[in-house]
Amino acid sequence: MVAGEKATVAQTGEVLTLELPRRLAAGWRPGTEIVITPFGFDAALLVRGDLARSGFLAATLSSFSVAEAFGYVLAGIRTGRLVVTRGAVRRWVAFREGQVVFAHSTEPWQRLGGVLVRLGLLSGEKLAEALGQVKPGARLGQVLTRNGTLSPARLYTAMTAVVRDIVIDLFAETEGELLFIEGSAPHDDALKLPETTRELAMEGMRRAEEVQRLRG
Repeated sequence: MVAGEKATVAQTGEVLTLELPRRLAAGWRPGTEIVITPFGFDAALLVRGDLARSGFLAATLSSFSVAEAFGYVLAGIRTGRLVVTRGAVRRWVAFREGQVVFAHSTEPWQRLGGVLVRLGLLSGEKLAEALGQVKPGARLGQVLTRNGTLSPARLYTAMTAVVRDIVIDLFAETEGELLFIEGSAPHDDALKLPETTRELAMEGMRRAEEVQRLRG
C-alpha cells in the first residue's frame, strides 16, 4: 500500500462504487469482504471483513508514534497486530496480552535467511540451496530443519533475533502509517522472547534517539 494513492468514487444509477488502484488493493482478491468505517465527509477506513469485527487504532506516524502505539498496547494488555507501512515497505508485530510474540518485514535484510547468514549460522550457498526448496506449505525454517542443515534450537534463536530486530528498528520510523487491529495472535509461529515488550520498547527508543543524532 502506497500513501497518497487515490481512489475514485463512481456512480451507476443509484449505486456508488469505490474504484481502487490495483497496487493499493494488491492483497485483496475479488470477492473479499471489506468493511468501511466512515469518519464523516472527510475520511474512511477500509479493513478486511474478518479483521474489522475487533477494535482498531489507525494513525499517521507524524501524529502518533510507534512508541505511543506500543504504550497503547501495553496499557491495555492488548492482543492483536500492529502494522506499520512506509511506501512499499510493510512490517507487522503480533502481541499476545501485551507481549510481542512475532514480527514480519518485507525488507530483505530483515528476513530469516539474511539473519541466519549474518549470525554465522548458515552460509550464503546453503541459504540459496534451501530457498530453492521453499514452496507453499514448506517455509525456509521448515526446509532447513527437515534436511538437517539447522537444528530446531538454532532456528528458534535466529527467529527470535529476527523478531527483536524488526521491533527495535520500528521505533526509528517517523514517516508512514500505522494500524493496530485487536484480535487473536498467531499460534503456530508464536515465540517467547528473552525481553519483555517494555524492555524492547526502551531499547527501540534508545536506538531511535541514536539514529536521530546521526541524522542531525
